[in-house]
Amino acid sequence: MSDRDDFTEKTKQLLAKRVGLKCSNPMCRAATSGPSDDPAKVVNLGVAAHITAASEGGPRFDPNLSADKRRDPSNGIWLCQNCAKLIDSDTSRFSAHLLNSWKYAAEIAAKIELGRNTDTSSVYNFQDALSLMPELLMDMARALKDEKTKLIREFFVLPNRRVRLSGSSKPRRIYFEDDYENLRNKLDILEDYGFIIDVRVGNAPIYRMTPELIRFLLTDIEIT
Repeated sequence: MSDRDDFTEKTKQLLAKRVGLKCSNPMCRAATSGPSDDPAKVVNLGVAAHITAASEGGPRFDPNLSADKRRDPSNGIWLCQNCAKLIDSDTSRFSAHLLNSWKYAAEIAAKIELGRNTDTSSVYNFQDALSLMPELLMDMARALKDEKTKLIREFFVLPNRRVRLSGSSKPRRIYFEDDYENLRNKLDILEDYGFIIDVRVGNAPIYRMTPELIRFLLTDIEIT
């Protein structure tokens, strides 16, 4: 009997179909299924990978998860074979948080694409943003879906947690440059796409999310 908490075939199919049978790595997004030379068969190049390992000693193993949670769809991500090998070869780079953000971005993209013309500029721009900054957008979406912060539409940008703010009475979220690689450049892209507006009144950068970005971020996808 295996010590691995492997996914069932049903879970594998669920993970694949929730991302439109594409690799969830935003810089890859390769198709993972297509026709075989045999008209009665298909070729599958996809892998249902574990976000945290299926067994002790594996990549990103979480001892706090039960066996049922380790094999649950929430602990899985659909990837092409190359990306599945990549994420387990460098676990410091490919953290559980990063993989969850990939999964979130891939599911959001698949839901937006479903039965819709994706050639419109706003949809294309949001898909591009998802591929460039999945962690940032996932954290923004999580805040919008949190009962305590769902009404907050503006945010500060600060270099790190050692910097203190004073004199602001309006509730705003704070994003730190230490937490996101090239955060200022990513915000420039969101501003260019019309998804955020610079509303600063002093030196501290303050941005407001536009209704269009909020609508995209509130797409009904569970965030883990």
